[in-house]
Amino acid sequence: MGKINKKYLNNDNLDLKSLISDDEKILWQGKPNPKSYFWAKFFSMFKIVVIWLVFDLTFLGLIIGFNAFSQMPLFVSIFIVIFFILHLTPVWLWIARLIRSKKDCENIEYIITSKRILSKTKQNGVSVDSIYYKDIKEVNLNITWLDRRYKVGDIYITSQTKVLVLEDISSPFETISLIQNITNKLNTEVKLN
Repeated sequence: MGKINKKYLNNDNLDLKSLISDDEKILWQGKPNPKSYFWAKFFSMFKIVVIWLVFDLTFLGLIIGFNAFSQMPLFVSIFIVIFFILHLTPVWLWIARLIRSKKDCENIEYIITSKRILSKTKQNGVSVDSIYYKDIKEVNLNITWLDRRYKVGDIYITSQTKVLVLEDISSPFETISLIQNITNKLNTEVKLN
């Protein structure tokens, strides 16, 4: 049995460029805009969090306002406090997601080569996705009101088996144009053959 090369097991510092073959050429590379990425995470669950907080704080306010804790046995008061701490889990998850968003954004990297599109994320370990141009079925650009504010966009690249999203990238129109030109060129060559 052969030896295990430990550098492949600890790939937390994986450089996406190291996955590019000699016959590939880097055409574009980028990362998400940190401010836009943060605010996108902020607003993604914001409505749910506000509704959750309004419900829980109203209920707690009524309990405190009517001085109900003083009329309850201690174990019931403790139960209610623990219940609301657990019931606010969506709020705690949202806060944790916001705190983590800066670090997550730093660990995202995108590369467009002459053969494929690569994406690296590092949230719970390193995840690398790639789609070859020949496998691309659809390419779409999504620009929200928040994206317009930061002059960024999200590119959705769909293949038969997965969807790759290039989030909050600068120059989204030029980048999607690059991908579409390469994809169209390959499709034209396939039809001519």
